[in-house]
Amino acid sequence: MFAFRYHRLLKAFGFFTLSFALLWILFYLFTKFISPFQIKLSYSTIVVNQKDKILHAFLSKDDKWRMQTSADEVADDLKKIIIEKEDKYFYYHFGVNPVAIGRAIFNNLVRQRKTSGASTITMQVVRLLEPRPRTYWNKLFEIFQALRLEICYTKKEIFSTYLTLVPFGGNIEGVKSAAFFYYGKSPSHLSLAQATVLSIVPNKPTSWALKKSNTNLLIARNRWLKDLERGNLFSQSAIQDALKESLELKRRPSPKQIPHLAIRLRNENPNLPVIKTFIDERIQYQIEQLVNNYAQTMKKINVFNSAVLVVDNSRQEVIAYLGSQNFSDNIYSGQIDGVQAFRSPGSTLKPLLYGLSFDMGIATPKTVIADIPTNFNGFEPENFDNKFNGSVTIEQALIYSLNIPAVKILEKVDKKNFIDLLIKANFKQINKYKNSLGLSMILGGCNTNLEELTFLYSALANEGRYNLPKYSNQIQHFSSFSVLSEEASYLLSDILSQASRPDLPHQSAFNTHLPKIAWKTGTSYGKKDAWCIGYNTRFTVGLWLGNFNGHGSAELSGASYASPLLFSIFNHVDYNSSAFSFKFPKNLRTRFVCTHSGNWADELCEEPIIDFYIFNKSSMKRCEHMQMKWVSEDEQYSFCSYCVPNGGYKKKLYPNLGQDLIGFYEQEHIPYQKIPPHHPNCDRERLQNSLSIVSPRENQKIYIQKKSPAEVMLQCNAKSGINKVFWYVNDQYYQSTSPQLPVFYQPKPGKLKVSCSDGEGYSTSVMLEVFYD
Repeated sequence: MFAFRYHRLLKAFGFFTLSFALLWILFYLFTKFISPFQIKLSYSTIVVNQKDKILHAFLSKDDKWRMQTSADEVADDLKKIIIEKEDKYFYYHFGVNPVAIGRAIFNNLVRQRKTSGASTITMQVVRLLEPRPRTYWNKLFEIFQALRLEICYTKKEIFSTYLTLVPFGGNIEGVKSAAFFYYGKSPSHLSLAQATVLSIVPNKPTSWALKKSNTNLLIARNRWLKDLERGNLFSQSAIQDALKESLELKRRPSPKQIPHLAIRLRNENPNLPVIKTFIDERIQYQIEQLVNNYAQTMKKINVFNSAVLVVDNSRQEVIAYLGSQNFSDNIYSGQIDGVQAFRSPGSTLKPLLYGLSFDMGIATPKTVIADIPTNFNGFEPENFDNKFNGSVTIEQALIYSLNIPAVKILEKVDKKNFIDLLIKANFKQINKYKNSLGLSMILGGCNTNLEELTFLYSALANEGRYNLPKYSNQIQHFSSFSVLSEEASYLLSDILSQASRPDLPHQSAFNTHLPKIAWKTGTSYGKKDAWCIGYNTRFTVGLWLGNFNGHGSAELSGASYASPLLFSIFNHVDYNSSAFSFKFPKNLRTRFVCTHSGNWADELCEEPIIDFYIFNKSSMKRCEHMQMKWVSEDEQYSFCSYCVPNGGYKKKLYPNLGQDLIGFYEQEHIPYQKIPPHHPNCDRERLQNSLSIVSPRENQKIYIQKKSPAEVMLQCNAKSGINKVFWYVNDQYYQSTSPQLPVFYQPKPGKLKVSCSDGEGYSTSVMLEVFYD
């Protein structure tokens, strides 16, 4: 009978065990794969540097200071104390401690008193994630959820969640937040006394509030330290040292460094609880101090905003970011991020244009170009000083930031090629408005921002390779590509580093620590923006000065105000640096070129100079600056092959000047070696009908509307072989074009003389009169 009962009992136990095991397996599979427990937390986004120092912190969506905390970043002392105090068997149970639950039930039901809690750390995490009133039913729910939590997460993940959520009073949650706000340090650097404080406060966050003077908290801390000593968790000497330590509690304000960058990165990466930047605190602080001090100078000319960006060229990392000199300045919109604000770039795009012309074989540094009044289909640019310089080299045009040569080179390069290169370099507004941009874009007739320009110049410092600089190593970026060749980048760096130039800060001439950098300034139309961007092999620094409200200042310019601050920044962040030795490219060669044309010198060039050229890219055109002419012995007349006499003439070399340049010299009364006028008895023009003006007609009367005056069409007929004609109005050079293309001119009332020349010494003129209708 006994054996039968024993057998039935054993069978029932086996059935129960099997059923329980089957239910557990089904519960495990359901929780693991069908309905897993999900930890969904709203964290306080923190922005840190590479040493994990918190630079800026934001409240969570539910207005808590809840910084994501990993068990790895918490001091071992604190972890040991929490485990000892809250859940000794945390690493051994499956989310629920049956012994502790049994003891708690016995004390609550039999002894009618509570001597110890039964909640494990896992159960506390459930309660922190899903707060509910403390009832027996809710306790059963916590147990159920704790089992699910243990199935879906590791012990380390559960403990990390506990460390993130544990309350410390007010809106501060988690040991990382508490350690930062009350001790000003990372939880990994807490002393034993500090770790003990943070382990006990969550039990009574109100009465044991973290404040400078809290006797109850001090007594509780010391009592726990003595308990830890009795439990042999720490050595006696360590406990005694901790007992002597004062509370040293001080509520610190939330960190607000690099506000513009922090807000930007948080908005761009809303799901990242920790954003790790490359900001160098030393350099950031130096720049902030320099800009704040310089702001007093800028206020004198009614300029109130500035922005600075610094890139480490070797690592392509942004190490300093200043969106404005004062984020809290509500009067002058300090919250606007000047690094991202789109503004007119002034002349800062010119280096890229000239570099592109080098790569396309259109120009070299010594190529000569005319800086004279020029009309580009109605667009008539002027230089910053309203003066013209005649023949200049590309090198001079860039150093002095001349406008007409830049527009001419853009016309030769083709605007589309230049725009495509800017789009490739991630210029967003250029891409957006590419179809509406004209030649004026090279003078600032487009929009870009400090970030785009600084990143572009950083490419020049990296041999033409564009690697989109990083703000954080957690954010994916584009792969690198070439915007310019290594040779073109070297040539630009060589030109832009020359110290003898107009935008060198005046006070720097006496500075023994003048930084060796390449730099370019820029000033927008209306003097609303002043730019200066400089680089050496180590750093690229971009600087903008202006007003966010768009108001200009008559005294503002990149040369006068932006470049002195840029030089000061370089002298602080890279003092006495020798980091300017750019590698000389293998395909860069030297040659003798003509001083007057910049082309390969021939035997007629009297003063050739050395110029760089790019092998297999640069033009190899021979100089044609000097031309041989037949002239009378008294040099009063010149002859062509049709009218050269049998005697009484000689050969003489004359400069082969373009008609546009001759017109400029005549207008400005600049002396030059003139070719004598063609002999009047030559009948070539009559026989070949070489040149005639078709429109307007001789003595034509033209009537125009005063409010919307029409343009007069200028058109001619020229003999075959003439590729270019030159138009003059009232003996003032106007424009050159192909003989087949008409030119349009907007006249004013009065008599006009319209002349056309074929560049070979033949010209014709008509007279007309304009009236208002």
